[in-house]
Amino acid sequence: MSDPSLAIQGAQYTALTADATLATLMDGAVRVYDIVPAMPTFPYISIGDDQILDNGNSCEPDIFELFSTSHVWSRQNTPAVGRTQAKRIAERVRDILKNLSTVTGFKVDGAHLERLDHIRDQDGLTAHSILVMRYLLATTA
Repeated sequence: MSDPSLAIQGAQYTALTADATLATLMDGAVRVYDIVPAMPTFPYISIGDDQILDNGNSCEPDIFELFSTSHVWSRQNTPAVGRTQAKRIAERVRDILKNLSTVTGFKVDGAHLERLDHIRDQDGLTAHSILVMRYLLATTA
């Protein structure tokens, strides 16, 4: 069994960084990180944690349910502007991630938003949106 989270992460990165609308929302450059640098340029997206559940059975053993968390970070001169930007970026990220069709080694049998949270960071300047996507995946032999 290959790890579907590696395939999803790669597909997410490729889809997000190739999207021109997302680049416009992010001030011209889509910054997507697995490991966020010490001094990142805002806004940016970080690909977070994954949870994989084995949904296989005796007829189709390699079926997975995968929950993938992504984070949108925005920091502007005023918290209201940062929250607005983070929400717009999160909406676009949701649209991109729910339409993933190419995932190396896996067929996407379903993708949808499980949860979206918009929160203020403790510093009072940073807006943070958390998206949890749910994917149903089957291996392609």
